[in-house]
Amino acid sequence: MGSTFKNDRFNRELISMKKLIFSPFLFIPMLLAAQSNFMSLTLGKSSTLGEYGSMEALTDGFATSGIVADYSGAYFISKYAGFGGSVKYSSNPTDEAKIKKLLSQQIPSEIPSNVDTMYNTGFWKNVSVMAGPFFTLPAGNFNIDLYGFGGIGFVMPPPFDIVASNTDNYYSRTSSSRQVSWAFNAGAGFRYNLNDNYALRFHSDFFASSASMKIHTELTTKDKNVSDTEKYRTLIEFLSLQVGLVYRM
Repeated sequence: MGSTFKNDRFNRELISMKKLIFSPFLFIPMLLAAQSNFMSLTLGKSSTLGEYGSMEALTDGFATSGIVADYSGAYFISKYAGFGGSVKYSSNPTDEAKIKKLLSQQIPSEIPSNVDTMYNTGFWKNVSVMAGPFFTLPAGNFNIDLYGFGGIGFVMPPPFDIVASNTDNYYSRTSSSRQVSWAFNAGAGFRYNLNDNYALRFHSDFFASSASMKIHTELTTKDKNVSDTEKYRTLIEFLSLQVGLVYRM
């Protein structure tokens, strides 16, 4: 009878140990079901802010509304919070007429008015790689999202260049920039779940970065030969509204 009691006790302990070992695995499907990991591709329009869209001085951006493409996603460690990341591309045209007008005003008085003048302008382009916290609130077929990312940006500013010359006179203003800068992106939006695999995503972002510019000027006349280099920084800021498709994982 003592042996039977020992065997029953051993079996009960064995069952308890099995429950202790395997019980965490029972929650994995529940945890995965609560998550809403995703990858998305969205496209939209940007509206420039601050000195990025200002057109008062050649240290401004002269940028107008442009396009934005965003490849992003998030992995959730709980029902409401996780980590996200994005690769963002933006392109903004510039107001070339206003740039050329200010560049013409930079021509020194020593250069005669009848010289040949050439301009070089273009588009702002930005590519950024960022990551940071991502929060979501499930609400039926919807997820309401809030996030903030930081990382690096690859900035390709347009040239604000001019060359004015004839046989005896030469003036040039040429620009260059450092290509890598910091980048910040914060936004909010929502996802509408179409089925188990796909959703629609709408989101609005605030993006900020900067461009470190270097301006080299050169003046050559019969009586003068001078050159100069100066530096300045332009802050890049815009708001964007984007829409696209989500793949749910």
